[in-house]
Amino acid sequence: MFELRTVQTLMLLQLLHTRITDVLKLFPDTKHEEQKMTFHEFLQNFCSFRLCRLKKGTKCVFSSNVLIMSFFLFTCIPGKTGCPVGWIYFRSSCYYFSGESGSWDKARNFCKNKGADLVVMNSREEKKFISAFKKKPVWIGLSDKAEEGTFKWVDGSPLTLKFWGGRQPDNGGGEHGEEDCVQFVFEYSGIWNDASCKTSSQGLCEKRAT
Repeated sequence: MFELRTVQTLMLLQLLHTRITDVLKLFPDTKHEEQKMTFHEFLQNFCSFRLCRLKKGTKCVFSSNVLIMSFFLFTCIPGKTGCPVGWIYFRSSCYYFSGESGSWDKARNFCKNKGADLVVMNSREEKKFISAFKKKPVWIGLSDKAEEGTFKWVDGSPLTLKFWGGRQPDNGGGEHGEEDCVQFVFEYSGIWNDASCKTSSQGLCEKRAT
């Protein structure tokens, strides 16, 4: 088991990723565009090809019961992750942050084109895992588009576990029009906020690992 003990360690990895990305920006041709990766892809590759490279036939996963706000624990276990390249493995699911921002529907279509859907967040451990990746708000697979005031997940399951922010959902408070789609906001350890489905955000995709 490997531990990134501090937020500072994670920040150093983020800085390294940023520097690599900045260098690749100097080479705008298609070949180098394909080499660019998100920080999440970079972190997964760091885990797989640096921490577990000497243990053949193993996969590198984020330990689900020990991921806390201040550090990561990685484990090399037998087998493959079951996730496509660039996706992040956690508890039998694969996750991917869409590259472009757009509406809730656009984000969902992006996920579907990758054989996935917007994430269905159904455990506190999953929420902690996702909240560790500091980003701008992202779309998740929750909305009340079908029936105002009744939020349901994209897989049809009802909303049981809730992580709403203060005074949310508020449907715009009567000032911003209908707010039927839900964003995951990374501040305050991760909270939900209802927003206009036309708001431009990235999406978080999820599919089962194979």
